[in-house]
Amino acid sequence: MASHVDNICKRAYLNIRNIGQIRQCINAKTAASLVHACVLPHLDFCNGLLIGLPKYLLTKLLRVQNFAARLVTKSKKFDHITPILRNLHWLKCNERIQYKVMLIVFNARHNQKPTYISELLEEYVPGRSLRSSWQSLLSVPSVRTATFGGRSVAKVAPKVAP
Repeated sequence: MASHVDNICKRAYLNIRNIGQIRQCINAKTAASLVHACVLPHLDFCNGLLIGLPKYLLTKLLRVQNFAARLVTKSKKFDHITPILRNLHWLKCNERIQYKVMLIVFNARHNQKPTYISELLEEYVPGRSLRSSWQSLLSVPSVRTATFGGRSVAKVAPKVAP
């Protein structure tokens, strides 16, 4: 996954550099539109597979997002990034990944996605009556592989989705 993250960062930085070359000629709204069209799709592409990545790989993606946010707002390198992201209404990369997985689970639970995703999700049925039985929780299946099986939708969805 490290090479995949590196490729994402390369493509995104290339687009950020191109936008930066014309940044003086455009206003903030146009710059935000260009970043939404040219940079953020690279960060969002297959980001459901990026859940459970090590922190150093997520940090690479977060740096790309922070650089794009600073480009849009013309803020300095050492300005605090959280208010900038909040003003742009952007989620941080790890939150974007969790949001995407929650969206997939929601759509699968409400029959808006293909059946193969909803077949992966199993409802938790307790052996006895519990106070939490009205919440329609998901059960966590056992996974045989220790490397990538922990990042499957069936394994991650019960942990991420409320």
